[in-house]
Amino acid sequence: MFASIYIAATFALLLLVKMRDGGQISSQQSLLDTKSLNLSSSRTIDKPANPDRTLNASSSQVQTPKEQKPGVVQRVAAWFRKLLPFPLLSRDHGYSDGAIPLSGHTLESGFRSVRIGDVDGAYSNPFAPTKLRGVALLFHGCSQNAEDWFSLPEHKLVSSELLRQRFALLALTSQNRVTGCWSTRFPSRENEDVMRVKVAVRQWMTEHQIASAVPITALGVSSGATMLSVLAHELPIASQALYISPGNQRALRNASDKYPSTLFVHLATDQYYAPPSSIAAARRTLVRRNVALVGELSLPNVPFTATTFHDHEPQLTKEVSQRLYEAAQRNENKIAKVLRGEALTKAAIRRGALQIARVLRGGHELSALHADKVAKWLGSQLREVL
Repeated sequence: MFASIYIAATFALLLLVKMRDGGQISSQQSLLDTKSLNLSSSRTIDKPANPDRTLNASSSQVQTPKEQKPGVVQRVAAWFRKLLPFPLLSRDHGYSDGAIPLSGHTLESGFRSVRIGDVDGAYSNPFAPTKLRGVALLFHGCSQNAEDWFSLPEHKLVSSELLRQRFALLALTSQNRVTGCWSTRFPSRENEDVMRVKVAVRQWMTEHQIASAVPITALGVSSGATMLSVLAHELPIASQALYISPGNQRALRNASDKYPSTLFVHLATDQYYAPPSSIAAARRTLVRRNVALVGELSLPNVPFTATTFHDHEPQLTKEVSQRLYEAAQRNENKIAKVLRGEALTKAAIRRGALQIARVLRGGHELSALHADKVAKWLGSQLREVL
């Protein structure tokens, strides 16, 4: 009985997706074109004359993006996907612009755990003072901590790209260790995390003899991104990337022209936590507030192949990656069973595999797709901290 229902749901989903966009997820709504993205710095951008327009992050030209709210077909398709045990992804599905390469392998750079006042953190700074380009602050999502930026597969890929741009990395842990989430309240004086982080960052830079004029960039995920949108009122951050979050709307509405250049990075399939309509509204708000540069990057699903798990996390062998792929192709809930196998005895590796699975599902998770472009964009917007 269940098999019949599942097959019917699968065919219905395929039909709906085909009706929607010909079987492929389109990234044409992205304001950062992944084919011709220009990541060069531009600090002489004219303020938008029309507040209802927005800025292309790869150009100084003012553009009016087309907003498309999800229709009935898209909403029904998203509902069907929730019923499936694993995403219907293959070599022919999930691409937006042909083969999308993953970011390079993580850099072999160790990290150190640290306690800064009452804030737990982790950092990596393999650069001499003359080679250091800036400091990148990293804020995790719920149920996570600072060390995940150096242990979880997607987080490691993002961190490695920031290191390639010669940023010292400082990841901090939220105060709430029950949910693991960050406080998202605004104004800043009512946000305990913002005030703790503000003090910790300054203390860490002083202790590590990093000059106050060294520019700061920042990247946050989910609740970490929302908190970051508030923190930007308290720290002289040059640029920030808000992953899978439209930010705190009150914080955005109170932004000035000194607010950092902001890049919204979200999943094309996310219709709940950071849907395109919410991202578009947040983007317009910052443009109206005369923020120097506002961009958007919509990420398509990651293609699922027999080597995907190994490609994202080398500690997962190609054999295990193949087994996970085959289990998913049988449309059975056997992923968890494979993850409990003898080949994955370390809890950290199992946790990493589960993160990759969430990315493949198109769920609410950090995706390292195009992390190299995000890192370069953040670096292109640096300015000296005053």
